[in-house]
Amino acid sequence: MNDERDQGIEVNVDALFAKLQTLSAPVVNHLYSVDNWGVFEVLLFRFFQFSFPVSTVHQLLRTAVSRTQKEAGVQLMQRMKFELLFGTCATFINFRKLPWAREVLEDTESLLHAQGDLLNSTKLLFYQGWLRIVSGSITAGKRSCEQAISIFRILKQPALQIMYENMLQAILTNRENLNDGFIFS
Repeated sequence: MNDERDQGIEVNVDALFAKLQTLSAPVVNHLYSVDNWGVFEVLLFRFFQFSFPVSTVHQLLRTAVSRTQKEAGVQLMQRMKFELLFGTCATFINFRKLPWAREVLEDTESLLHAQGDLLNSTKLLFYQGWLRIVSGSITAGKRSCEQAISIFRILKQPALQIMYENMLQAILTNRENLNDGFIFS
């Protein structure tokens, strides 16, 4: 969004998200109307949640995560659980719903406890750092993020290393002003 401002185009973030919420209203209506979510509803939530009102994301997250746990035998649902959690955490941080983001990270930590899931545990460390940065503990948050990036480097995961280095740079650049840039994962 900074590039557009540099070119003289002012982006009205509130209007943009109001438009997205209007466009995603049929998806929200569908999700609220289905009592027993399947893979389709979980995927809808995952891929459209950034466009929902933040309070709707908070309300529907429990249903989505619950369904992924009930369908844990389906490999897609197992992966999707953590994508849901990290994606909604990013949404909550972007919209400064920090208690909700903290709640999601605590739930994620509980789900990961003693699971041996190094990838998602490393992502959790990064997201905990991001939340600390936005909450004002910049040095401690940056240290957590850099530790996660180091783990990706040690494990020879260059794509993840670069992606999270870029995310950290954006977080540090935009931590003060919500409208300077959103980071969705």
